[in-house]
Amino acid sequence: RQTAPDSLNSKVTINAKLLMLTAMNRSRKRPRLAVVITDLGTGGAEVLVARLLPRLRENFEASVYSLRSRGDLGAELESHGIPVNALGVRSARDLPMAMRRLVAKFRDDTPDIVQTHLYHADLLGGWAAHQAKVPRIVWGVHNSGLGWNTMKPSTRAVIRACAWSSRRVPDQIVSCSQSGIRTHAAIGYQSDRFVFIPNGFDLEQFRFDHEAAFDVRREFEIPQGAPVIGMVARLDPQKDHATFVAMAARIHHQRPDVHFVLVGHGVNDPAGEVVRSINAAGIRAACRLPGRRTDVRRLMSAFDLLVSSSIAEAFPLVIGEAMATGIPCVVTDVGDSALIVGETGRVVQPRDPEALALASLDLLSMTPEARRARGAAARLRIAECFDLDRVAALYAKLYASEICRSASN
Repeated sequence: RQTAPDSLNSKVTINAKLLMLTAMNRSRKRPRLAVVITDLGTGGAEVLVARLLPRLRENFEASVYSLRSRGDLGAELESHGIPVNALGVRSARDLPMAMRRLVAKFRDDTPDIVQTHLYHADLLGGWAAHQAKVPRIVWGVHNSGLGWNTMKPSTRAVIRACAWSSRRVPDQIVSCSQSGIRTHAAIGYQSDRFVFIPNGFDLEQFRFDHEAAFDVRREFEIPQGAPVIGMVARLDPQKDHATFVAMAARIHHQRPDVHFVLVGHGVNDPAGEVVRSINAAGIRAACRLPGRRTDVRRLMSAFDLLVSSSIAEAFPLVIGEAMATGIPCVVTDVGDSALIVGETGRVVQPRDPEALALASLDLLSMTPEARRARGAAARLRIAECFDLDRVAALYAKLYASEICRSASN
């Protein structure tokens, strides 16, 4: 099983502020960081940006450019004094307009470094920064298994274009997963430009809440002593809800007292595939489908286990969030899921509902005290390996090093 890299197990001691003073022989106090992202919804990359940038404000003057919209996280970023610019891209026809606007913005604002996140932003934002002669460009890759067959043809075309561009545009490519580096190098990305920086988790935001656990069970009409297995994932082929439902049916056959909570956009569509499969399995009474929720931190406290049935991931935030809350996890061996869980949960192969069921039943068979100890070990692993402040320091170190390199050229 994978183990966390040494750079994450040791305390980060980089003084980014000192590096900035060395790198910048200018009158302004902080170097300018421009971040380009495809959208600002509530996906893993988007949430990382919203959590990371406020921690970098002491050392960088940051601004954000969303190709599509302000999404759910635009207001949150602006509440921290970080300006957000939405370019309003709705289709491929809007891309030339967005490119021109980005080039003009970069020429006016003269950022010292541009960081892009997600394929479309890597391609468009990277080339815009290149055309505007921004000194340093860093891409952000947030996919690991790719799930090629589940992607739109247009997305596959963008990834191929990114692979070709990776030799010409970015100075560095940050991957949030070690497996993502191997996967993208195999499809043609410039392998020597990759650097691994994992996603990070705020241990103050994610912690077990006894009152929330009680209230959520009461809201969902779940008996206070009944075991609860949760899944938090939008409706997407890569999340493989079908395997989760098949697992739930097997568990229900052996443990009819277990309840299942499936949180995520599109999951609760009455005419959708998840509801149909739940009804066909005869487990509707055991399932709660609240759909998309903004209080996931609160909901997780009501889970006894979190299960991830994905067939493709990079560095899934939801697993680390559950672990930080003190919830043991059962995950599929995709992306860096096994790396995150370590020895604190269970890892099985994807598309295997029987293995997911057996692993979940194994953890549920523990005494409450043993399961709480397992949850405490999960939280400790997040604190030691994936604390958000430590991840922010790694990003600051990368940016400072790139700016130093630019200044010395």
